[in-house]
Amino acid sequence: MFALRLEGLKGNPEAFGSSYEQEVNMTDEVIAERYASSPESFTIGAFDADGPVGLAMFRRETHVKLRHRGSVYAMYVSPRARRMGAGRGIMEELVTRVRKIEGLEQVHLDVVTVSPGAKALYESVGFETSYFESKLLKFDGQYFDFDHMVLHI
Repeated sequence: MFALRLEGLKGNPEAFGSSYEQEVNMTDEVIAERYASSPESFTIGAFDADGPVGLAMFRRETHVKLRHRGSVYAMYVSPRARRMGAGRGIMEELVTRVRKIEGLEQVHLDVVTVSPGAKALYESVGFETSYFESKLLKFDGQYFDFDHMVLHI
């Protein structure tokens, strides 16, 4: 799954707050911690015969005043699997799982506005735009706008 994460960071750098350069040299311990799973913190993947083709990570907030919220991040589907249902499968499974987390009321995610297909996918599973943020990321001298989205449980 980590190789797929690096593929996403390299191939679609505008979609992520992190960068390939920041993550390529992560230690095995950091990678294992990032992908560790619990009922309130997990990674969902999609696979084909050649291996992983998609992933999304969910983390519930740990601070007491924020425990009613969680976030989706690192959502990525390899170009070879796009428009084949991998992203939909990942997001439907994620929504199913988060709805079972006691006390969770909101799930948040950010989507870059140059990815209207991704935004449409998120809307199709119940996410709504809560606000727009101009120039959230700057990469190679270009700014990227984001929609902040929320799913109310």
